[in-house]
Amino acid sequence: MASTKDQRNHQGNQPLENRTLPNLPQEIFVDILSRLPVKSLLQFKRVSKSWRSVISDPKFAIMHHKRALQDKDVCSQRQRLILSSDKLYSVQYKLPEDHEDNVTGVARELDCPFKYGAKEWNEKLEPQKEVFYIDGDDREAVEYEDPLTNNQNDWIDVIGSCNGSVCIAPKVDTLFIYNPTTGDSKKILDAPEILPAGMNMYGYGYDSFNDDYKVVKLVFCGALVRVYSLKANSWKTIGELACHETVYENGVHLKGAIHWVVWRRNGKDYLSVITSFDLAKETFTDIPIPVPGILDNNTKFGVGVMDGCLCVMNNRNGERDDFWVMKEYGVSESWTKFTLPNSYVCLKPLCFFKYNDDALLLIDGKLVLYNLTEKTCKNLIIRGVPFGVCFDADIYVESLLSPNRHNQVLKKVQPGTMAAVWRIMLGSQGLRVSTQGLGCMGMSANYGPPKPEPDMIALIHHAINRGVTFLDTSDAYGSNEVLLGKALKGGMREKAQLATKFGITLVDGKMEVRGDPAYVRAACEASLKRLDTDCIDLYYAHRIDTRVPIEVTMGELKKLVEEGKIKYVGLSEASASTIGRAHAVHPITAVQVEWSLWARDLEEEIVPTCRELGIRVVPYSPLGRGFFTSGSKLVENMSENDFRKKLPRFQPENLEHNKNVFERVSEMAARKGCTPSQLALAWVHHQGSDVCPIPGTTKIENLNKNIEALSIKLTREEMAELESYASADAVKGDRHVYMTTTWMNSETPPLSS
Repeated sequence: MASTKDQRNHQGNQPLENRTLPNLPQEIFVDILSRLPVKSLLQFKRVSKSWRSVISDPKFAIMHHKRALQDKDVCSQRQRLILSSDKLYSVQYKLPEDHEDNVTGVARELDCPFKYGAKEWNEKLEPQKEVFYIDGDDREAVEYEDPLTNNQNDWIDVIGSCNGSVCIAPKVDTLFIYNPTTGDSKKILDAPEILPAGMNMYGYGYDSFNDDYKVVKLVFCGALVRVYSLKANSWKTIGELACHETVYENGVHLKGAIHWVVWRRNGKDYLSVITSFDLAKETFTDIPIPVPGILDNNTKFGVGVMDGCLCVMNNRNGERDDFWVMKEYGVSESWTKFTLPNSYVCLKPLCFFKYNDDALLLIDGKLVLYNLTEKTCKNLIIRGVPFGVCFDADIYVESLLSPNRHNQVLKKVQPGTMAAVWRIMLGSQGLRVSTQGLGCMGMSANYGPPKPEPDMIALIHHAINRGVTFLDTSDAYGSNEVLLGKALKGGMREKAQLATKFGITLVDGKMEVRGDPAYVRAACEASLKRLDTDCIDLYYAHRIDTRVPIEVTMGELKKLVEEGKIKYVGLSEASASTIGRAHAVHPITAVQVEWSLWARDLEEEIVPTCRELGIRVVPYSPLGRGFFTSGSKLVENMSENDFRKKLPRFQPENLEHNKNVFERVSEMAARKGCTPSQLALAWVHHQGSDVCPIPGTTKIENLNKNIEALSIKLTREEMAELESYASADAVKGDRHVYMTTTWMNSETPPLSS
């Protein structure tokens, strides 16, 4: 028998593709990869086909992106600085070592659209070596350029940076959304104007509510407002700025809005005010100014963003030595003034260096480190860029996300064919599940008598074999946990991700919600026993105990995670503020709430909060409690002990009206060549890549139809049409018998009380 050393030597001589890779669980393997910088991941794609498959998966790119956004330190491996002049450069920072005093940066030139001129858009000529000296250093930096196309562009304008993408204009009014890390770019459709070119101002940012990147165009400094949607790949006209308002600079993105300083007519004079454009609502709102009168007297100011704070500073209007930072967004009292040792003409704040209290500023085209404590400034050394050149600059985060990802249209799957169920990352802590789950409640409780156990076990096995591995249950669903425990024997447990819940109890026939630590622990132990497992993948608070501070409930759940009894924590029917408070104690992986065509009360606050915190939304009852499967016939066929017979929307006085909603959805489904339930489920999936619905069923046939809904593509117009059918005005009756048990009544006492 060969020795262990011989085996290692033999393996080391094999091609990399044939070597034995570490046999790690998929979730751990993916979690490790998600923590690595993009440069390493691009290299690792060559390790094996399986590694390439994981790293190339768009769902992995989203997971990696969310993890990168959690690290706000510009000196990390994820954060970068982008410099623009007639070229683009990416800068990686190097923190000072013990014997050094300064932060330094190393720049590399980026391949960006029109780098080689418009005629060379799809081809690059043979490069020629050019040598120049940098920052007074006597060492050479080497750049490769083509002499025929050198300096064809006077300036590459960076419109804005958001997450991992940058909006650039290599030529006047020619816009691209560009990923500096991968080099991918998408040219934005032209929106020709009859007004002179070069007089348009822009803003670029992320609409978290619609999971969409948008460009806002102020035509002729604000005479007309247009909005470009990356998802829709189209422009639309919003209106215009108020009369006598003018914008002279591009805007900055913060808190889901684009901000500009607007020059507004005030009698015979003009004054500068800060206005913001909400990318989701597509409306303008004024932001309080630092000090009354500071933006008056025809003074031109600009806005910037530094470390998540809005800033106001001088902009090419004489010289000043100060700038203002709004430490709490929207609160006028939080404006704080900072004074520089030297005056400036143009300033742009960029970021903080946490390790030494330095702020990185762009002052008159040069990078400067401003120490907030000592009030001193010093130049930042960047190696790899021409000496004496002035730059614009911005911050971006490394990302694998492609600006062309919305172009990848899913192929329509004909009824009866085998649609694929891909896997996604639930939240940002590492739980990987199927993109569509299976709600198991109706198998055992609430929707009539329990179904035959052998049939339900066969259904669960079929779901797992089809790729639907995210199974949802609760200790309040009768014997459902016991059923799942039996179904997941024989190796099935390792293939599934199991979610259950606690908190709903019956006392003297009345529902009571509990979230006290003793109950949480006892409920978990009981669920583990019924499920016949040693660990629960995702453990939800089924409802929120409004008598106990949510921090107390979360504290016990955190202990259960540390003890290995549960892996991840979720909430169900929790308000936005409760979610935020809970997340501050221990990361929330998912929030479960009812979401369907006719249940949309979560969209205003809960969904944006989850997206801001990196929490996945898990819609339950995405088919409207089965209504979008068969309409009013559903109620006619319900058994007497079906919980749904009590729902307000299914009462005769409301059902007669609501059946019109089903009929209109059915008509559209017929046009699309699918069933009404598939159309309604596809609508939920189209709410964003961070949505993972869990439709329930007790029939294999219906499970297959639900899977087929993954491949139904809806246009923006079709989405709007569907929503008009089931708007709040078009539906009669509440979605729940007891609305007091939903997120609308889930606030808990403060921890101090």
